[in-house]
Amino acid sequence: MPTTKCAVPLVSGAAGGGGSAELTRQLSSTQASPRFSFSSGVLPSLGSRGGGERHARLRRFIVSPYDRRYELWNNYLILLVVYSAWVTPFEFGFVPEPAGALAAADNAVNAFFAVDIVLTFFVAYTDPKTFLLQDDPRKIALRYITTWFVLDVVATIPTELARRILPPDLRSYGFFGILRLWRLHRVGILFARYPDPTNTWISAYMPNFHKASIWSRYVASMYWSITTLSTVGYGDMHAENTGEMVFTTTYMLFNLGLTAYIIGNMTNLVVHGTSRTRKFRDMIQAATSFAQRHQLPARLQEQMVSHLSLKFRTNSEGLHQQETFEALPKAIKSSISHHLFFGLVQNVYLFEGVSNDLIFQLVSEMNAEYFAPREDIILQNEAPADFYIIVSGSMLAGMAKSGDVVGEIGVLCYRPQLFTARTRSLCQLLRLDRAAFLRIIQSNIADGTIVMNNLIQYLREKKEIASIVAVAKEIDDMLARGQMDFPITLCFAASKGDSFLLHQLLKRGLDPNESDHYGRTALHIAASNGNEQCVRLLLENGADSNSRDPEGRVPLWEALCRRHQTVVQLLVDAGADLSGGDAAPYARVAVEQNDAALLGEIVRHGGDVSGPCSGDGTTALHRAVLDGNVQMARLLLEHGADADAEDVNGLTPRAVAEQGGHADMQLAFASATRHEPRKARPPPPASAIVPVPLRDGVDSSPSSSSRRGRTSSTSAASARSTPQRMANFRNSLFGVISSSHAFHHEGGYRGGGGGGGAAAERERSSSSPPLVRVAISCPESRGGKDHSSKLVFMPETLRGLLELGAARFGVSPTRVVTSGGADVDDARLVRDGDHLLLVTDKWVPPENRSRNQ
Repeated sequence: MPTTKCAVPLVSGAAGGGGSAELTRQLSSTQASPRFSFSSGVLPSLGSRGGGERHARLRRFIVSPYDRRYELWNNYLILLVVYSAWVTPFEFGFVPEPAGALAAADNAVNAFFAVDIVLTFFVAYTDPKTFLLQDDPRKIALRYITTWFVLDVVATIPTELARRILPPDLRSYGFFGILRLWRLHRVGILFARYPDPTNTWISAYMPNFHKASIWSRYVASMYWSITTLSTVGYGDMHAENTGEMVFTTTYMLFNLGLTAYIIGNMTNLVVHGTSRTRKFRDMIQAATSFAQRHQLPARLQEQMVSHLSLKFRTNSEGLHQQETFEALPKAIKSSISHHLFFGLVQNVYLFEGVSNDLIFQLVSEMNAEYFAPREDIILQNEAPADFYIIVSGSMLAGMAKSGDVVGEIGVLCYRPQLFTARTRSLCQLLRLDRAAFLRIIQSNIADGTIVMNNLIQYLREKKEIASIVAVAKEIDDMLARGQMDFPITLCFAASKGDSFLLHQLLKRGLDPNESDHYGRTALHIAASNGNEQCVRLLLENGADSNSRDPEGRVPLWEALCRRHQTVVQLLVDAGADLSGGDAAPYARVAVEQNDAALLGEIVRHGGDVSGPCSGDGTTALHRAVLDGNVQMARLLLEHGADADAEDVNGLTPRAVAEQGGHADMQLAFASATRHEPRKARPPPPASAIVPVPLRDGVDSSPSSSSRRGRTSSTSAASARSTPQRMANFRNSLFGVISSSHAFHHEGGYRGGGGGGGAAAERERSSSSPPLVRVAISCPESRGGKDHSSKLVFMPETLRGLLELGAARFGVSPTRVVTSGGADVDDARLVRDGDHLLLVTDKWVPPENRSRNQ
């Protein structure tokens, strides 16, 4: 499997975290292993999801320059280069024709370099502009041929072959005379023609130099050349005649200028080039001293050094030039971030379904950062300040991978981080500040609700981690108690298929017939998706089963054309009929699909098969004739289609069949038996519509409602909002969305989310307050032995509730108290699902009674 993903272990500290023990063992084994190396190789560029070019997957037969075997080969060639650097000048000066062991050694060295020439055509190289490995064979070959290929080939030619190729005058000087030693050849001729050979530097040092050994002459020549080049000599070898003096003077002056230029430039380059290195070393030394002074653990010391080393590398390679980036205008910075990170952020689960505008704003606020292996990104229980999106790294099963988010639960829910996140390999992450994220969400309320719903669904799916389950339960409790005021529409809940959220919204009194910006109601969407549970909820709460969208479609048609038979039956039982919409086009769809069963369903549910389907007056029968579909034409005729209905051009289906010469179609017209079209059933009155019973845990019967009331009351009592919890809620994503929604709502503006426009808003504002269902009981009835509760709708006043209790329990209660014994003074304090006790002034709670005894 290619290493193109990132590994960020998530270590939970909560008991029963499900899999956290295994992750902890993996981290322990990681800490015991040698330190991960990231000092060599190429770091991944910003936005690149590759796991670093050092271990990148290359094409077949292409060798990575960071391959260990290739590095060993280069180290071996260095030894051969050292051999050539000293043996080649010796051969040029003292061995005209190498033979024997020396020639064999030279040819062996040349053979190794010839192999290296061939190998270089298959070695990838680092592009100096992108810092990425280039593995295209054509580009590798072109780069090598246009640089060092010719010189490498010439330097590899064997000595024997060079003597055969070169002219006779050049054979004594070897094959390098072809390119670079021709000038030395001319200089050698100049000094060889000097009239007095004894008056030279070599004769002064070695009078009988012609009789001296080759080794002695070679050492003397090298010594004189090197001392003259690097210094002004040591006095033991010096010019003896005028010509040598002039030459040596000129040579030393040239040497002096060249040395001054080289040393000056080298000093400048070294000083400027090592300034960063000097600062880095000072920083490393300071960090090490700090760690030793305060006796920090070895793991923290390693993390400090690794982070500083990686930061130095990213800055030196131009991957993270923050100063340059900050100097750019915001528009250019936003465009760069969009180019690098838009595709990655768009696929993050948290932002599925949001607008591109929100993603563009988010990537503009994100900062790319590199993290060394085994470095802590987030610590458990630390304050939620940032969350991270993983861009690249190495893959590990059970760990977070590329495109995943880390730390979002703590940031969005404003609670201490649930996990410790630690890198396992070199990772590139996108960091998003919490304050910047919430600021963007406040200006995009509609997208904020989508983000919130994506988070809720993610939390509900993570049932194996206890800490995440606890967060999901707390959010569900808040939704059940109505403490969240979100601009979530029924259409949004129906599109997600979230029956629980839909149920909570309906309980809060949202209009079941509100439409989205396309004019479709929640019932249209639920019927189209075939979501039986959502359809039941909407019908029970008064949704219009014959509501029609701007295109004339009704919910029944949405279910019919998608073969959702169970939903069709639910809608029919609730009085749905195709006659409420533009019924004629339905038949045309059935004809175009050649679906006789669908046509039969259309007729059975009150569809019109004879009316015009479009503005040109053509009917479904026109379409069947044009398609030559005799079977569908006969079905249409049987169900009342008119063969003589004219379109805008005065053409009838019969005339079209005659013009086209369709004999079978004409025969069908002649033998057609016309049936009376089925009349649409009038919709039943509202009082006659029986509420559809709910299933899957959302039953509307009194018994189940009573159970829900007790459960909700229990959860509410166990999760009473402490000041800390309320502060967390207000600062979380949910609190920000809730307060922003309340602000827009009070100002006469709803910041997105659909909802049917101004008319629907006026209808919602003028509608009655949401119904509140409470469970009531009377401990004083029947001698206090009746423990049964009754689920009732909460009247507008406490007096009405007391009168209702007197009629139900046969006792005249005077007070309303909660199950915890607190007196209720105002009906507005009562929440949906509360359990209330109706008692008299003489009633004493059982715990006080036992205390008095």
